[in-house]
Amino acid sequence: MDDTGSTRPRICDGVIDDKPPILSLPSDLLEEIIAKAASKSSIDLVNIKLSCKDFLHASEANNVWKNVSLEDFPSGWYPHQTAIDFLQHCREKGNIDILYRDGVKEFCNYLVANVSGHEKLKYAAECDLKQAKYLYEIILLCSDDNETRQEGMQHLRDLVTNKCFLETKRSVFNFLGNF
Repeated sequence: MDDTGSTRPRICDGVIDDKPPILSLPSDLLEEIIAKAASKSSIDLVNIKLSCKDFLHASEANNVWKNVSLEDFPSGWYPHQTAIDFLQHCREKGNIDILYRDGVKEFCNYLVANVSGHEKLKYAAECDLKQAKYLYEIILLCSDDNETRQEGMQHLRDLVTNKCFLETKRSVFNFLGNF
């Protein structure tokens, strides 16, 4: 459908093009648009994938899976194989949210701080996931080492500067409350 409401094919440089304009975008730009939508909601990603074959194909890009938001998924137990498969696919693609979740679980499931969990939290914080930054800063602030505490203070300053400290704190507490 064009601006006039017509469903006629468009003619561009003498070539008939009956694809919607969004599908005429270069594939990398379409993937970037889908990745941006997925970073806000995994439900939006599912809806995008269901809308057409071109979107389904573009949504399989690594960048999309690396950035898909998992806020719609509760932390903890996943009773459906579809949810487990979705999260595993996110994990395989290096999704920052799942690294954060795995890092918290691994870090908290041991009496002595787990190095793997700590590294996952650190990586997610370095990738600018606010919740990971907050939790990682708390861990760093509890250190005996003055340099490590200073690093924790820098993460704290970043969250305060970006005016997202309280929102991030609430998000972390909600996540840990469901843990």
